Formats: sequence, C-alpha cells, structure tokens
Amino acid sequence: MDISSILKGNEGDLLSLFKDKLNLNPSEVEKSLEGVQEGIGSSLTEETSKNGLGTLLNLFSGSKNSASSNSLVSTLTKKVIYSLLTKGFDASKAKAISGIAVPFVVDLISSKVGGKENILGGLL
Repeated sequence: MDISSILKGNEGDLLSLFKDKLNLNPSEVEKSLEGVQEGIGSSLTEETSKNGLGTLLNLFSGSKNSASSNSLVSTLTKKVIYSLLTKGFDASKAKAISGIAVPFVVDLISSKVGGKENILGGLL
C-alpha cells in the first residue's frame, strides 16, 4: 500500500468535505483531488530526499510536531495551493481546499503510520 492508495481508499470522506464545506462542482472536486495528491506527493518526496524520514516520522505520529514538522506542513500547504492554482482555481478557493485537505491527509496518514518507520517506508 502506498500514499496514493490510502488517499484513493478514503477519497469519499474528502469528497464529502469538499462538497459540504466548499460546494464544489464535480469537475472542481476531481481537479482538487488531483491537485492535493500532486502537491502532497511532491512535498513528501522532496522531504525524504533532502532530510530522510525523521521529519515525516514526527509528523505522522501522535507526538507533538517538531519545528521541522510544522515547517513541512507549511510546505505541504504551499505545494497543494500551487498545484490547485495550476489546475485553474483562484487563490481563495485553492487556500480553502488546501485548508481542508492538508489536515485531513496528515491525520489520515498518521492514523496508518503511527510514527513507525517500517510502515512509513512502505508507504513511500
């Protein structure tokens, strides 16, 4: 199982959040899912390449986030917003989507990883 599979497996919950809170139309929902996956995927790949798994393990655990993990959340948010902007969303809608999606995805991955390196390594 990888992160894409986890997102696909929980897509319905994220779709409901987008529809209920942001009133997105079906086309916007599809583009938002693509943007979220692209932004999160590129951020996690970059982080792993630059700094290994340490920051990700902290982020995807039940522990308090380190400064590096908080910085990574900021990077995730920025990358998701950028990806959404390239999909045609305006800045305010991209920020709103990211504001829902990033915490959802971090919590979702955390629930699967629980700070365990072997599980995280398997997801990446």
